[in-house]
Amino acid sequence: MSKTLETARLLLSEWSENNVALLARLSGDARVVRYIGTGERWSPETAAEVSRAALEHWQAQGFGWRVALERRSAEPVGFAALNFVGEGTSGLGAREVEIGWWLLPSAWGRGFASEAARAMCEEAFTRLGVPSIVARLQPENVASARVAKRIGMTHEFETTGRHGEDVAVYRLLASDWAASKVTR
Repeated sequence: MSKTLETARLLLSEWSENNVALLARLSGDARVVRYIGTGERWSPETAAEVSRAALEHWQAQGFGWRVALERRSAEPVGFAALNFVGEGTSGLGAREVEIGWWLLPSAWGRGFASEAARAMCEEAFTRLGVPSIVARLQPENVASARVAKRIGMTHEFETTGRHGEDVAVYRLLASDWAASKVTR
């Protein structure tokens, strides 16, 4: 089990069964999922199934999704994630580590995604010791592309995702992360 990650404004806690309702809320909002997979909202049953898979990933791998709570209010604003890419994205290995973030629309534009993503990078490169992380973003998702660039990721290539969607792959090497920490 991993401790809660803390940033200036967020607490990032290990995913648990208690987070199903948050995932159902996020995945049921067309604004949130428009650039995820097929862009279709998820049913509550799908959200529960995906949440169970995220919990199983934690139990098996010792890392994964983290619910993002605003420190001041202790209210959830979304989640940040590290997980294996899995099968189905051309050009990426199934065991490469992917970073991601989903926020409630009320939390958009406040810097929470970048703040959570930086903490997840620190965990990926320091605690997990992975050589690199990737983000798979649909090209129209300019807000997430800005977050990826803000944390030091660079566009690597274009490909197709597991649902046939266009995907831009961004990557951050551990060595580049370490070098950026020196200049911060």
